[in-house]
Amino acid sequence: MNKKIIIVLFIVSLAYSLFGAAIDVRGRVFNILNEPLENVLVSMPGQDVTVSSAADGTFRLTSETLNISGAGLSVHEIKSSNGIIHLNMLIKEKVKLSLYNVKGQLLHHVINSSVGPGAHSLPLFPGGGAFGLYFLKGGIGSQSVAFPLLYTAECRRVLKVKQAPLAKHTVTGKEIVFKLNGYKDVSITLDNPVQNVNDIFLLTEEDTQTHGIKIAKAFENDIIMRLHLPSEAEYQLLELWPFQQYSSQDSYRVMWEGNQTHILAGRFDGSRDVMFNKYQLINKSTRAAIGGYHYVTEFEMGTSRSFPLMHNSEKKGLSNVEDLDDAIALGTKHVHINIGLGRFVVRGVSTKYRINVNGETVYFSEEFVNILDSEIKKFTDNNINVFIVLLNYVGKNDSSSLRPPGFVVADETKPGHWAGFNVTSGQGIKYLRGSVEFLADRYTREDKKYGQICTIILGNEINMHYAWYNLGEVSNESLLEQYHTAMRITDISMRKHHRLLRQHVPTAYYWDSTWHSPTWGISARNLYKGLQERSEAGGNFPWNLAIHPYPVNLFFATWWVDPSPIRSFSTLQLTMKNIEVLPVFLRHENIRYKGDLRGIDITEQGYHNMDTSLAEQKMQAAAYACAFNKVKNMPEIGAYIYHRHVSDTAEGGLDLGLWTWDNPPQKKYIYEVFKQSETPGQESAYEFAKPILGINNWKEGFCFPDYNNISTE
Repeated sequence: MNKKIIIVLFIVSLAYSLFGAAIDVRGRVFNILNEPLENVLVSMPGQDVTVSSAADGTFRLTSETLNISGAGLSVHEIKSSNGIIHLNMLIKEKVKLSLYNVKGQLLHHVINSSVGPGAHSLPLFPGGGAFGLYFLKGGIGSQSVAFPLLYTAECRRVLKVKQAPLAKHTVTGKEIVFKLNGYKDVSITLDNPVQNVNDIFLLTEEDTQTHGIKIAKAFENDIIMRLHLPSEAEYQLLELWPFQQYSSQDSYRVMWEGNQTHILAGRFDGSRDVMFNKYQLINKSTRAAIGGYHYVTEFEMGTSRSFPLMHNSEKKGLSNVEDLDDAIALGTKHVHINIGLGRFVVRGVSTKYRINVNGETVYFSEEFVNILDSEIKKFTDNNINVFIVLLNYVGKNDSSSLRPPGFVVADETKPGHWAGFNVTSGQGIKYLRGSVEFLADRYTREDKKYGQICTIILGNEINMHYAWYNLGEVSNESLLEQYHTAMRITDISMRKHHRLLRQHVPTAYYWDSTWHSPTWGISARNLYKGLQERSEAGGNFPWNLAIHPYPVNLFFATWWVDPSPIRSFSTLQLTMKNIEVLPVFLRHENIRYKGDLRGIDITEQGYHNMDTSLAEQKMQAAAYACAFNKVKNMPEIGAYIYHRHVSDTAEGGLDLGLWTWDNPPQKKYIYEVFKQSETPGQESAYEFAKPILGINNWKEGFCFPDYNNISTE
C-alpha cells in the first residue's frame, strides 16, 4: 500500500484534548484515518519552521505563509476570534474549495465558480472548536491538491511537506533532512537543536488515489466507516462472509447505500454480529467493486477491556511444563499451553462452559476448562506470562466442520493429524470464533479470577503447513488466504473482549526456502510479506511473530558452526546464528502495525544432547547459554521459551529437556544454567561455556548480536 507524507510536526510538549485529558504523542506514529486525532491541541512553543529546499522546488514553507504551486491560491494569514478560525487567502484563478476534518467529514464547501481571483476569508468551524488538524482541498478544473492546516493556541502554524513516499531521514543539530523517493531532499531547519529523534512526529494517510473503505470501527451497536468515493454516484456497502470473494453476479446483504464519506451501519442483523464479517463497497448502478474488502480494525465497545495485561520484561521461558512448582522454582517468566479444538470444544452435549455465536451455542469441556483454570491461575499468581497455542487435531474419520476442505492425514499409520482451522464455512468459523472468544473473555479479566493470558499463537509452524497446519496440498496463495482469514477471525474475537490481547504467527526456521515442496510449505519470508500485504489491504491489524530457530540439524546443538544460515535476506534458514536478519528484514520490508515493528518472541527452541555423558550435557548447556545471552541483548525479542521441561521419548529421539526422560527423570547440567539465567548468578553459571564456545567474554562473536553487514538481497 502506498503511503504519502502529510505533515511533520516537532513535538516539544504534550497534546491535550479539549476535554482536558493528556495524551503523550512524542515519538508515536499515527495514521490519521485509522487513528483520528479528534479535539487534539498540539503545542509547539518556541519552534519556527522554514524550508530551505522544497521537494519539487516549487514552493516554500514558512511559519505563517503557505504557497501551493498549481493550485492558484496562497494562504497568508490565520486568525481566530470567538471560537472561529479565519483562513485568509489570495486566489489567483477560479477554484473549487472544500474543507474536511480528519474523519473525512465535509465541513465547508465553496462550489460557486465565481470564487476568485482576489482576497478571500474562509471561516473554519463556525461556532465549533478552534483547535485541530483539518484538510483543505483546492483545485483548478481537474487539477487538485490536498494540504493540511494545523492551528494551535500557542503559535499559529500552517505546515506542509510535499506528499511523497518517505525513504529515511537524518538529523544533524537543527537540521532534519527527509529523503523522499523520486524527489529532491527536503531540509527543515528549527530554531532549537533537535534533542531526540523521537521528537519527530509523522502523520500519514493512504494514497488518496485509492478509493474504497478506509476505516471500520465497531461500537456497541453500530459500525462507523470512512469511505473514499471516486465520484458523486450512489454506492452500496455489502456484507460478505470472511471466506467469500465478491462477484458482481452474486447477491449479498446491503448494509448501506448513498454517497456520504462517513457512514453509520448497524452491527447486528438479528442475532448475527456482522462485525466478524468483511465489507465491500460497490457502485450501485454498475456493481463494480470500489477498492478491496475491509474488516473492522478498531474497537470502541464498552465491553472491550483496555487495561494493561500482565507483562514480564524478563525473557526466560519454558515449554511443556510438567511440574508447575519446579517451573516456578526455576524462575520461569513465560510458558505456553497447548489447546486442541477437538478436546476443548464438545459437540452433542451441553456443559456449563458455553458461549453464544450468532444465536448458536458452542460448548466446552468442563474437565479441560477446569485444568486450564488451575494452571493459568497458578502461573499468573507467580508472575508468569501465559501464551496459548491454539491447535486443531483432526481424526482421519472426523467429518465434522472442524475438518478443513482438502485435509489429509499425512501419515496413514496415525489416527489423525494437525490440521488448519476450517474457515471455509459458517460452521467451521463458529468453532474458531467461539473458542477464541471464550478464552479472551475468561482469561483477560482485571481481577485475574481464572488467571490471565497474554497471547494466542494461531496454529503451529505455518511455513511447514502440510505437517503442522494441514489444508492438503495447497498453493502459497491459497494458504495465505485461508490463514489470513483465520487471523482476522481471531483478531476480532480477541479484541472484542480485550484490545491488548496479542496474536502470534508461528514459523519454523525455513526462511527463504520451502520445506519439502511448494504445495507443502512456504518460506517464512514470503509468509510474512504476504500476510502484511493482506493486512494492509483489508485494514491493518496487530499480529506478531512466534519463531522456532532450532539448529539446522536438530540433533546437533552446535548451532554456531552451521554453514547454511548466512547474514542475508536470502538465507535458507533462520537460526540463532543469524537471528539478527529478522528484525533487519522487518524494518526493511516495513512489516509494521501503526508504525511499530511486529513483535518477535521465540516460543519454541531447544538443544539436543547426543548421549548422557557430562561432556554432551555441557555442550547442550553451552548452546543455550550462548543463545540466551544473544537474545537477552536483542531488544526486538520479548520471550525466549526453551523447549522443553522434561525430555520426551515421543519426540523422535530428541533429548532436549532440562530433565532426562528416565523414570524417574534426572536433572541435566542445563538445569542449573537455565535456573541462574537472568539472576545475579548468571555470570558464574555461564563461565564453564567460554572454553567450549571458544570465546573470552559474552560481548564478542556469535554469542552477541551484530546488526551490521546484513545483505538485503
